[in-house]
Amino acid sequence: MIKEAINRILELGEPHIMAINSEQYTDKQLHRIDNELRADSISMTTLSSLVDYIKANRDLKDGGYIVHIVSPTEVRLISALDADRKREVLAVVNAEMPDFSFNREVDQEKFVIGVQSKFVDGLTDDKALILKFAGTVKNGTVAEYSDDGVSQKATVKKGVSSMTEAIVPSPCSLTPYRTFTEVQQPTSQFIFRLSEGREGEIYCALYEADGGAWRSVAKANIRKYFSDQLDSLENILKAVRQTTRGRMIALFGCGGDRDRGKRPMMGEIAGELADYCILTSDNPRNEDPMAILDAIEAGIKPTGCEYVVIENRREAIRYALKFADPGDVVVLAGKGHETYQEIRGVKHPFDEKVVVWELLEEM
Repeated sequence: MIKEAINRILELGEPHIMAINSEQYTDKQLHRIDNELRADSISMTTLSSLVDYIKANRDLKDGGYIVHIVSPTEVRLISALDADRKREVLAVVNAEMPDFSFNREVDQEKFVIGVQSKFVDGLTDDKALILKFAGTVKNGTVAEYSDDGVSQKATVKKGVSSMTEAIVPSPCSLTPYRTFTEVQQPTSQFIFRLSEGREGEIYCALYEADGGAWRSVAKANIRKYFSDQLDSLENILKAVRQTTRGRMIALFGCGGDRDRGKRPMMGEIAGELADYCILTSDNPRNEDPMAILDAIEAGIKPTGCEYVVIENRREAIRYALKFADPGDVVVLAGKGHETYQEIRGVKHPFDEKVVVWELLEEM
């Protein structure tokens, strides 16, 4: 009796296939057994660590890999399809970001500290205005606080005993840390609001007002970072060297507000691989262009490579075209498809392809 029951249970566990209207069905959920083995993914917190992992090329299979930018704070390295037609997640990078409470009210002191420490300085003037407004607003005056849809106004402290009115734009442009620190943080619009508690305490809030467009900007910045790092100056110069009959002249610079430690390294690489180097501006952004070039120069000097420093990129390209002889190759590195040059937060039109044609026509 027990034996028959056990056999019956075993029979119920087996899948049964039946045909209905020329179609085959099973009464069990079947799972295919994979042939490929897959390891657990590696956890990282910085984009530079993922770049180092890719360049080491230790775990990458033939067929390449995919860098999947999941969000402004998550990137995954995924393998090509394997024999089971599946992809292996080799590494997952999650940014360690400071936490700021958007879209809700927080007490005045916490808000001021958060804006001071978790937002980028210098990209807009609105951070200073927000801090002045939120940090000095007088208790009991929020009733006088007004918002005309364009600007906001309230009574704030001025000095020890006097009062004045402060105005802040609405919406305001701010640049919080919301993506990996290796890339430029996106600036976006916020609505600033004040309220007063029962005992006169002040509460402040920043409400996101760009519809989440900053996410697309952040992901584009991450993509550019990987493009710059993996299509590196070293790889470009090595590839060009193979087809160069004469001298290889490398014109390049480094972006401002980026990894400062990389600058002398790029100078050293170019000095070792090129026959002549022209150091010039890339996108200095909010940094002094000459300070960036000084750092590159520190790396190129020990190599003994001849070089010249011309900060103005257009004039540097003019010099390179005139300096080159028949058979030489001029490598213009850094700008690529960009059609602007960013200086002090302003993007000036600069399409390198157009500039080269204009200079050639002048020669």
